[in-house]
Amino acid sequence: QFDIVSSVSGSTWFLASLAFSKRFQDMIERMALAPESAGLEFHNDWMQSWISVGHGKRNDTADDIDLATVFADASGGAKENVLQQNLREFSFFWRRGMCWNDFVHQMLLTTSHLDSHHSLGDAVEPWLVGKVWLVCHSLVVGSQQKQAHLTRGLGKSAHYFVAPGGLELPVYLPAKYSVVMGSGGDADAPYPYIAEGVASGRRLEYTGSTRFGLQ
Repeated sequence: QFDIVSSVSGSTWFLASLAFSKRFQDMIERMALAPESAGLEFHNDWMQSWISVGHGKRNDTADDIDLATVFADASGGAKENVLQQNLREFSFFWRRGMCWNDFVHQMLLTTSHLDSHHSLGDAVEPWLVGKVWLVCHSLVVGSQQKQAHLTRGLGKSAHYFVAPGGLELPVYLPAKYSVVMGSGGDADAPYPYIAEGVASGRRLEYTGSTRFGLQ
């Protein structure tokens, strides 16, 4: 009985899983059918899948063994505690990648079987087809003096700022991706990315640096 779905942050993870993951949909339906055991169902399915990232196989090489895993192995008991679980998760991301994208990718992959090959226009459940999804977030505007970073690594980085053009913009600007669900990957966005008129007369300026700070 609604035409638009709006999400931000964790609710975007939830809706992505609900829309594109049959496994996640089945779990939610089981929880709804038995509310008295919903918490246990969520723990056994979602939480145990997420915790499993710290128990993946690893090679016994110097590059693959880290102090977090060694401490988790040594700290404990027949039943693993929260500290051990957190250490194992930290160990996993220390070896695989410590950026936020790595965290979100692995969470959706292990709990909902969603990977980077999925797109917003993919097929969804019938009850979602034709509904508009607004994926809300903040756009970091930056300035020439204090630019926003796209990526930063050893010896290289990429950053940008929105060049002036009219009224001064705040540091963070409300923004959204929008899609008609089930419309396919080539469909146009039904709404503009940012409020109409804000982008008029402005441009994004990018700067990249490689080793030794060369532009």
